[in-house]
Amino acid sequence: MTFISHCLDIVSSVNEIRDKVLSAKKKNKKIAFVPTMGGLHKGHLSLIRKSKLVGDVSIVSIFVNPMQFGPAEDYSVYPREEEKDIKLLEDNGVNILYFPDKDSIYPKNFQTEVSVKKIENTLCGKFRPSHFKGVATIVTKLLIQVMPDYAIFGEKDYQQLVLINQLVSDLNIPVKVISCPTIREDDGLAFSSRNTFLSEDGRYIASNLYSELLNVADLVRRGGNISNICEKAVQNLLDIGFSSVDYIEVCDAISLKKLDKIEDNTRVFGAAYIGNTRIIDNIII
Repeated sequence: MTFISHCLDIVSSVNEIRDKVLSAKKKNKKIAFVPTMGGLHKGHLSLIRKSKLVGDVSIVSIFVNPMQFGPAEDYSVYPREEEKDIKLLEDNGVNILYFPDKDSIYPKNFQTEVSVKKIENTLCGKFRPSHFKGVATIVTKLLIQVMPDYAIFGEKDYQQLVLINQLVSDLNIPVKVISCPTIREDDGLAFSSRNTFLSEDGRYIASNLYSELLNVADLVRRGGNISNICEKAVQNLLDIGFSSVDYIEVCDAISLKKLDKIEDNTRVFGAAYIGNTRIIDNIII
């Protein structure tokens, strides 16, 4: 599919994006990169604004990565609104859209996977066993292809952020990872492309995940038993109308190790389903 933009430079091949970046770097310009899967919303736009603050050239990628979806997950119906996304990128002053197709990212006979073992096997990784391997592989590929000075990620996907910091360190990728706070709707629901899958009733129920995390954080700060508090939070979500709850856990914000008492860097994480739509969130304690 071909898109024409008079304000936004749209490139689709590895050679093209490397040529654009090399040309900018020869002019001593700093490159700020925001990888996305499209379906852009206010959360993404906050990352784009940050990219424009820290870099001279703002690059956004759109690629719905099949490798991070499980067999029964929503790859085929994941929001794809390219024309709307392009308009948003234009309106927000992005310089380059990197828009590769599947064959450009995963060519014939592609065999390599990137695994960040400890991080990918906790929290969401216990319920989506191949997900973070897919995330680590695509992010590594994109960082190598674009070679930005800065890469911008949101705290809503906090486990992903920890994983990316680890792989950048382990693989000596020369990029500074910058995190941005979660952007929320007025009722507290974190912006997510998957929110569009929710019915009106489901959308009303969804905001209760954030409310319950706030309640957990408050009770933990008061010295309550973390295990009991989290178990009660799971039951509260089921009573409210969530169809299932994968977890509510209190963890170290750096290692993601599950905690039984509050420490200096502590966050509470939650993941739950409304119908077939999975909602995740986290907050600092």
